Amino acid sequence: AVRLKSVSSSWYVTRRVAPSSSAIASGVVAAIARTPSSSPASLTTRARRTARGYVLSGEKMWITTGDQAGVLVVWARTSDHGSKGISAFLVPTDANGFIRGKPDEKVGIRASGSCTVFFEGCDCHPSKEPPS
Repeated sequence: AVRLKSVSSSWYVTRRVAPSSSAIASGVVAAIARTPSSSPASLTTRARRTARGYVLSGEKMWITTGDQAGVLVVWARTSDHGSKGISAFLVPTDANGFIRGKPDEKVGIRASGSCTVFFEGCDCHPSKEPPS
């Protein structure tokens, strides 16, 4: 995974972002967390900076097609500076620490699945470019 502001490697975009637009791997946006407010500034998912990138902790609920997605765009708090402390990350679903919850049971709109996704020390660091 990579912080979106730092996506500059054409290798990364080709290997991780482009496949998400195919029929095999879909991408989703994960924004809603279990909070009393729907305001993005109140989100509780955290991204802690490490030497290799970031580590995500938290959860996102009601993620449409989250049960099938190959990559997620995840908003997480990187600092406590209100809305300025929020960053977006591309998180492949095969990242260490990424967990899909069971599919949500729905009364209607069954055409697409949804689920809760969990980030338990989820590694978010840009993949290393292979040697040339």
